[in-house]
Amino acid sequence: IKEVRSESDQFDATLVSVDRVEDVITCRVRITPKPDQRGLLYGTVRFFGYQPGSSQGLTVIGRVPGEDEQRASRM
Repeated sequence: IKEVRSESDQFDATLVSVDRVEDVITCRVRITPKPDQRGLLYGTVRFFGYQPGSSQGLTVIGRVPGEDEQRASRM
């Protein structure tokens, strides 16, 4: 895996690391919600390989707490 891209307008995706042990590849991806995003987060991250045209999408589902929840968690 050489690159990841968000296909969503709700978040950005960044490839953090790629580890390979035998035939298993583990990718760590950072998902960063857009500044105004609250509530349900849903979209696709596309993983690109080194071969031209090789890619695979993966659905991401998450939740971004609202401002009230963020304040309550700091107390």
